[in-house]
Amino acid sequence: MDDVSKHGALEFWSSGGLLQRVSNADPQQKFTAFSLTTKHIEVITLVENQAAVAMYYSEGSMQPVGSSAVSHYLTRVTEVFVKEGDTWKRRAAHFSPITGGQGTSQTAVQ
Repeated sequence: MDDVSKHGALEFWSSGGLLQRVSNADPQQKFTAFSLTTKHIEVITLVENQAAVAMYYSEGSMQPVGSSAVSHYLTRVTEVFVKEGDTWKRRAAHFSPITGGQGTSQTAVQ
């Protein structure tokens, strides 16, 4: 995955499953349908030009290939980014559904 750190990432997905270890060598996620928007993005710098945390809401609909459709995806997102060369890469993430919304239907790295 292009946006994952060379060291990988630890992630809790909005499906409510267990902690996932994601590698930057894992294949890019594919979707049959994907329409998500982000709202109210806040970024906290941890170390200038080295590490930051982004917090936001993500909502819309999607259907990952091989998984069921999610028509009312609505989650809180926290992502930790590190700078590798000139590019920001994800090192950790936590997605949790908001009451009344749905999380992803995925339960493991495919």
